[in-house]
Amino acid sequence: MAPPRRLPPLSARGARLARSDVRLLDTKSGKQRLVQGPATVVPEPLESADDVLDAVKLEEMHYAIVTNTLNGAQRVVQGPTLLFPGVFETIEPKQSKVALKKNEYAKVVDDGTGNIRVVRGPQVLVPEKATERLGPVLPAYELQKHQYIKLVDQATGQVRVERGEAIIFPGPNEEAVPSGDESDESDERDDQERATTKRGRRERRHDEESEEEEEEEEDDDDGDQPIIQPPSSRSKRRAPAARKVRT
Repeated sequence: MAPPRRLPPLSARGARLARSDVRLLDTKSGKQRLVQGPATVVPEPLESADDVLDAVKLEEMHYAIVTNTLNGAQRVVQGPTLLFPGVFETIEPKQSKVALKKNEYAKVVDDGTGNIRVVRGPQVLVPEKATERLGPVLPAYELQKHQYIKLVDQATGQVRVERGEAIIFPGPNEEAVPSGDESDESDERDDQERATTKRGRRERRHDEESEEEEEEEEDDDDGDQPIIQPPSSRSKRRAPAARKVRT
């Protein structure tokens, strides 16, 4: 019979607080079992023990993704906790949570489905699924009374305009174009109105010139026709009859 194997207890110095576990493999059936320490482990006759492994300590602002090597299932484990993986589980390197302050946001992309969601602060952001990826922390758009912003939806092409005073958070697929002042917008409207007015004046001038040309053409046509004078009163008189000469 194999001698007992004691798992190390918690460190007395406090430098290493993680406990340990050990995997035992049945060489006949292939089954495994996991024993968490501190404990005294006595392997069965057909069992072999792997190396003693330390549990993973997750702090308050940490999380880790655990993968089942048999079926590929994944799960997210949040700290603070002492993480002991299952017999067929592996632990990916621990990652840091994202702290969002007021008027801050982050986009979370699901690599499995392609969906995007926007999370606003203040809160601590952790992936809901192992396939989610956390984006960078970005500030919201703080608009003053005289400012505005245009947001373009990259998926649909739709544009929305938001005016101050307001705090604006973009949608999942929205990107902002540079913001400006409402005075700039009014100047742009004035320029458009002036351009419209000038265009209208040119069109009216063109119409007037066209009318004048048509009138001149009509006058020219009238000048080419012969003028018929009314018959004079003299032409209507009969010529005097010839006198007879007496012999």
